Amino acid sequence: MKSVRSKILAFSSALVAASMIVLGVFACVMILNSSQQVLNDNMRETAKVMASLVHTELQANVNLVSALGSNEQLTSDELTDAQKVDMVNEWAEYHDMLRGNIMGPDGIGLGDKIDYSDRAYFKAAMQGQSYISEPITSRIDGSIVYVIAVPLWEDGNVGGKVAGVVTLDPDSSFLVDIMKSLQISKNSGAYMIDQNGVTIADTVVDTINQQNIEEEAKTDSSLSALAQIHTKMRAGESGTANYTINGVQKIAAYAPIEGTNGWSVSVTAPTSDFMGSVYVAVGVTILLVVVALIISALIAAALAARIGTPIRICSDRLEKFAEGDFTSPIPDINTQDETGRLAQATKRMVQALSDAIGDTQTHLTYMAEGDFSHPFDNKELYIGDLSPVAESLEKIQNRLSNTLAQIDMAASQVSTGSEQVSSGSQALAQGATEQASSVEELASTINSISESINRTAENARQANEHNKDAGALVNESNQKMGEMLEAMDEIHQSSNEISKIIKSIEDIAFQTNILA
Repeated sequence: MKSVRSKILAFSSALVAASMIVLGVFACVMILNSSQQVLNDNMRETAKVMASLVHTELQANVNLVSALGSNEQLTSDELTDAQKVDMVNEWAEYHDMLRGNIMGPDGIGLGDKIDYSDRAYFKAAMQGQSYISEPITSRIDGSIVYVIAVPLWEDGNVGGKVAGVVTLDPDSSFLVDIMKSLQISKNSGAYMIDQNGVTIADTVVDTINQQNIEEEAKTDSSLSALAQIHTKMRAGESGTANYTINGVQKIAAYAPIEGTNGWSVSVTAPTSDFMGSVYVAVGVTILLVVVALIISALIAAALAARIGTPIRICSDRLEKFAEGDFTSPIPDINTQDETGRLAQATKRMVQALSDAIGDTQTHLTYMAEGDFSHPFDNKELYIGDLSPVAESLEKIQNRLSNTLAQIDMAASQVSTGSEQVSSGSQALAQGATEQASSVEELASTINSISESINRTAENARQANEHNKDAGALVNESNQKMGEMLEAMDEIHQSSNEISKIIKSIEDIAFQTNILA
């Protein structure tokens, strides 16, 4: 059977534990969700800023080339084609670019005489548009290059007639350098894809113009989540998404790059780079919950002990009381609450019953010793429902005293009757000597009388023994009262027999007188 203390401890601990666990889980979920939301918002804005930064960098390079496109000297007849090409190359070298080129309206390079008319950048520039190409293979040396092309305006009149195309080839690492500059965390990375999903810029050169995640995802299911992100990037969308690759959970933010042919930039980073402090906060929250649970358990244990201990003490004392222990003290409990009241009430109850039983034992001891005159001076000890006990005990004492007095009186009468019978027997014996004819009849009668006298004497002796044992019988009065009443009935019967004997003696005496 569980104790009150264990029940209080179990209930309190369970209640506090459930509350703290719910609050802890709620706090952790809120921390994680809010942090994830903030991270997504920040990453989304970061991607937009990076797209704008890339656009600015690209536009700066376009502006360098546009300055050549509006140079009227490049369309005048004062300079030879070679001089014009040298001017463009000097400009490229001055701005740390690989090379420059000028193409006529037919797409033939003025310096290298190579046909570029099929190139997308040439076609766009001839339409009056600035154009930055994806990484392509150079027809000059076979290397991978980016080409920035702008219209060559006749006589430097921007917006007028397009007389050809001016191109500059920046260093092939210029987009790689831009991607490396977009690092937002220790393990972050950035890359760009074109409208076909091909990687055109990355922090590593090996993937440039070689990687297409959407195509690779067709044979590698682990890339499916990243492929979905690339699909949105090619659609010109911006946003954030989470994906897992090589067992590492990452977050990607992406945005389209303005002024390009469907390019999009993406910045990625392991979630742990940003959520480390969040995980620490979650760990601290869990630790606080555990500490709170321990403290709550200690408080609950103290509370359970404060409530349960007095109840246990009272329960143990009442069990001893039920086993007949009326003298063991109750430890002092000085709490000012219901448990203190319970302890005090138990103490008063045990003391009251102990006093009443002690007084009852005193009176029974006096009665066992034959003293039925001891007064009941402590009736105030019998409080409440115990007061009838005192009244009943007093009545028992009085009735036993009266009964024993009557028994003593009856015994005296029996003794007197016995003496009279003895005297009558002697008289009959003397009369028998004078009346020979009645001797045998008188002898028979005397024998009968003698037997009656013996029985009467035995009854008188038993009555005296009952009188002596009356004190002892008081302790067992509930069991022996019936026996005493039977003895009294027997004495009464003996008295009746004695009366009959006396009457017989009187009849015999009367007959003797007649015979005399």
